[in-house]
Parts: sequence; C-alpha cells; structure tokens
Amino acid sequence: MGTTGEESSGRIRIHNLYKWLLDPRWGRFTVYIDGRKAGRVDLDDFLDVTVAAEQEHFVRARMWYFLSPRIRVGVGKGETKHLYANVRRNLRPLEYVLMTFKPFVAVYLGDRPNQ
Repeated sequence: MGTTGEESSGRIRIHNLYKWLLDPRWGRFTVYIDGRKAGRVDLDDFLDVTVAAEQEHFVRARMWYFLSPRIRVGVGKGETKHLYANVRRNLRPLEYVLMTFKPFVAVYLGDRPNQ
C-alpha cells in the first residue's frame, strides 16, 4: 500500500511576532522556503506551509528589503516545526548604519521568540 501525501509531508509554521502600530500591511513578513515564495504572514498571525518530510529546507523571512539569514530546518513525517519572525532588537549603533548596506542583520528568524 502506498503512502498518502499527508503521511509523507511535514509542516513549517512561522509566527509573526512583530509589534507594529501603523498600517498592518507594512508589518507583514514574506516567507521563502527553498528559494520560493511560500506566502505572507500578517501581524501576530501564523503561516503554515506543507513541505516534503525527511528533508532539510532553507527558510528565510523578508520585510520590505530587509532579510533574515537563511536557516536550515529539518522536518520529519507528520511533524510541525515552529519558527518565529521578528525585527531584531538591541542592535548596536553600527548595525543600524550597516542595515542600509547589509540588510541581513535586521530580521530575526529562529526557533525561539526573540522578545
């Protein structure tokens, strides 16, 4: 008997933790998995993406032109991996300047909330 798609897949769930006071559309993160756009996650909301199980996937979040570093996520069959997206806190003054030229320091994406 073959396996169904549900049994051979897993999920990656991204939670947007950013606290944004203005237009909520500006506080969305766009999520990329394996180099492809997976969707957008609104303020204090989740994005669930079904992915192939037993593989490593590369996940990145973007807000405007600021990016998170790419992180590697392994997902087992039927497993859900939780990730959290937010704007990095407590940047040093030089990092604020570098964000203009090196946008990879501004967005946090990881398996723990960074608050």
